[in-house]
Amino acid sequence: ETGDKDVVRYAKKRGMRIIVTDHHEIRKEVLPDPPVVNPKLGGGTFPYLAGAGVSFKFAWALIKNQLGWDFNHFISALPELLIWAALGSLADRVPLYCENRAIVTKGEQLFDQSQLPIREIYREVEGRYPSLQDIMYVVSSARSKEGENPGVEMLLSRDKSTIKTLFMPLWENMKNWSSEIDSLMKRVMERIKGVRDYILVDMEDIPPHALGQIASRLKDQFNVPVIVLGRRGKSQVAAEVRAPKGFNSLELLHYLGDILINYGGHKPASGFSMEASLLPLLAEQVESYFRALREKDIPEIETDLNLSKEELSPQMAKWLIKLAELGFTVTIMTDRDALTNVREFLNFSLSLDDLPKRVVLESTSTGLRLLP
Repeated sequence: ETGDKDVVRYAKKRGMRIIVTDHHEIRKEVLPDPPVVNPKLGGGTFPYLAGAGVSFKFAWALIKNQLGWDFNHFISALPELLIWAALGSLADRVPLYCENRAIVTKGEQLFDQSQLPIREIYREVEGRYPSLQDIMYVVSSARSKEGENPGVEMLLSRDKSTIKTLFMPLWENMKNWSSEIDSLMKRVMERIKGVRDYILVDMEDIPPHALGQIASRLKDQFNVPVIVLGRRGKSQVAAEVRAPKGFNSLELLHYLGDILINYGGHKPASGFSMEASLLPLLAEQVESYFRALREKDIPEIETDLNLSKEELSPQMAKWLIKLAELGFTVTIMTDRDALTNVREFLNFSLSLDDLPKRVVLESTSTGLRLLP
């Protein structure tokens, strides 16, 4: 955590020189004393880098400074660093455009051309060579224990027998994990009777490591902010929050901050912990927050463009879709009447009379979709 000053103080007492790298949203008042490398601090850096992307660029800068290597020399000598940066970017589900897209695209190319033993082991088990995303799913099934993580150990090893010994349990974990999530989703869906503008669901005994996956699936299915609650011990709640484009989950957690033990993350994905005794109050305050949003005339959604009826034309719609095909997601606010101009590009049926006067659209590779 960027703001974990106690850890920094402890490390300094041990004589360590500290540079903190991070990519989460930050509160500048809690930043520690050592230098902080975080794209959210600004300075012209692409703000949506994954933590792995930040680490990669930091390593690149260090080697350039110490050894004078240019980028091509760096990648030629240490291609696995970019491969792991791409892997981490995929795992962190950051938006794949600008620097993220460059990191993932080049990392995937290097992985496909590499002689890494993990590729051959995967082929022996599955009958085909893996994509980097395939490896991400296997590594993600690992669980850290006492500071060790078998997924990381597997990636760093160069001994094929060691890698295979580590790979097989992770492979089985991945298969079991997929079945477990499918089963948990059935339980969750039984508890969701109706959806308006958010989902708050308490799964009580759900494994904490499954909360994020469940929240992500619900967000993708219903396209609304989702809060999934579980337990950490007998008296403490652990929660994961996932939100669609345009909704800032951290603003919600700021609003709830007085009843939370701690919270953090990104606008689209965050988490918190709290005392279980405060759950009734949590439900009341979440409803209060969304009620306030409902009562506002203009949707509480961050937009990239504010277009008039004349500007949201069929030609503009085509350009927006082309940008989406390149990996960009564009959010547009416009007048309700403007939708009649681009009806042929909309991939949903709609009744204009049922929509607010100002509507928000999001460009996708298959058309424009209405945001709730």
